[in-house]
Amino acid sequence: MKPDIALVGYYGQGNFGDDILMVVSHSLAQQMLPGARIALRIGTSAIYPEQLLGRGIARIPFGTRDQLRLILHGGGGNYFDFSPQGPWNRAINTALMLGGAAAFVRFDESLRRLVDKPRMSAQTRLGLGLGIGTFTAGSPRLRDALPELASFDALWVRDPESAHNLHRLGASPPVILGSDL
Repeated sequence: MKPDIALVGYYGQGNFGDDILMVVSHSLAQQMLPGARIALRIGTSAIYPEQLLGRGIARIPFGTRDQLRLILHGGGGNYFDFSPQGPWNRAINTALMLGGAAAFVRFDESLRRLVDKPRMSAQTRLGLGLGIGTFTAGSPRLRDALPELASFDALWVRDPESAHNLHRLGASPPVILGSDL
């Protein structure tokens, strides 16, 4: 059965702050939509997230293309890339960003519709305690991150640098400045 809510984050990776944020996010999601089916999208098979939540929980695999009621992102520096890239990737990103972030996001959405590979989406997408870093020139992660960052309905970032980096990328969801745990 398809969930109503997806919790997406750097959960189950042995990072205390991120795992606490998972527990808090789960509790908030239950309060926001009582009775809704909640699932985790995490990149680990560790069982301790369920132990922290005190119950079994469904997992959403990466690549899911479902339309949900709520996606609640949280934790860590999920949006950065410091790895060096070659000239081909730098040329791709330069070409894609010529018209700015908004044009790139529209292009990405159109291309995904054309090939029938939409992103997992929701009526509402919120971010809690996220870190937004910088991306190296040509970063393939930027091509994935920018459309997602632009789709947030509200984003609580963990530090002023994250707010600055988000603004520099050209994504403009409403931002609340928070603190890092």
